[in-house]
Amino acid sequence: MTSKSDGMEEQPRLFSEPAPAPVKGGKGFLSRNVTLFRALVSSPTLQACAQQAVVGNARQHGNDRNAAAPFEDRFKALLLDVDTAAAIEADTIFNAAQDGLEVSRVAITNGRDKTLADVIISYQTGTERVSVATNIKRLLPNATATEGGSILSFLRLALDPSYDPANPPTTRGYAWEQVIVEWLAGRHKIQPGRDYMLLCVYAQAGKYQGVEAWPVISGTANGGPVARRHVNRAVLEVAKPTGTIAPGYDINAALASQLLPAANPSAARAVLTSLALTQTHPEQARKVAAKIASLTDAEVVKIAAGATGPASQPQPL
Repeated sequence: MTSKSDGMEEQPRLFSEPAPAPVKGGKGFLSRNVTLFRALVSSPTLQACAQQAVVGNARQHGNDRNAAAPFEDRFKALLLDVDTAAAIEADTIFNAAQDGLEVSRVAITNGRDKTLADVIISYQTGTERVSVATNIKRLLPNATATEGGSILSFLRLALDPSYDPANPPTTRGYAWEQVIVEWLAGRHKIQPGRDYMLLCVYAQAGKYQGVEAWPVISGTANGGPVARRHVNRAVLEVAKPTGTIAPGYDINAALASQLLPAANPSAARAVLTSLALTQTHPEQARKVAAKIASLTDAEVVKIAAGATGPASQPQPL
């Protein structure tokens, strides 16, 4: 495969608005990651791989996961080809330099099955080496959101200092809902260098339409984070980014808030009942359930907030 693809249309940029220039300190690593991935998706070689994978799986152009899997597997295989990867890496280093980011090395390596990372994009700038878990997605051209994988795995990726995308820790026994609360309380922070990228290829009816990278941590949409908790499952729902986080924006608190379950007094009653039953005898189950069932929504909110005043004005925890 060559590093050019004749007749291909100009590809969409990473965002509809320019990303900020890389900065030192603070959340500069998030800006650098965005710049690096903008350089990556601008690679003519990568774009040619995406186009080849789409055309090669033209019969599998449905919208469900089973239809997308053959494309994703093929695209991944093309990216990992030694010669192709070298060309993409060279393109990326060149493109990044044009955008003000000096990168000495870029590598595309294989992710493990059933993890967030289909591939891992690593790069070195100065003495810093960064590895970013990257999930391949095939989307319709008008897609504005997609699923982004397990919340449990995402929390380990974002917050665990020892996390390695090439060998991620197990999530078995991981108290992930407690971790979200602790994250909102300020006991955890996003680790330096961490982001999670969706490498999104647009296709329709077997025709390639373009490629973008969606940053899950550093991306913003309508002024807020792009990631939130799926309404029914413990997975991320990721909106298409339109920009990146601004200086001073508390991305830790914002993301943690988005990953909490919906504020639902009905569900809270069920959890309170279940918790109460672990502290009483089975024959008391009906009485416990009856008492909790009789709580009004305002009383449930007061219990949750630890309020001493009206439920409409909960006191600080």
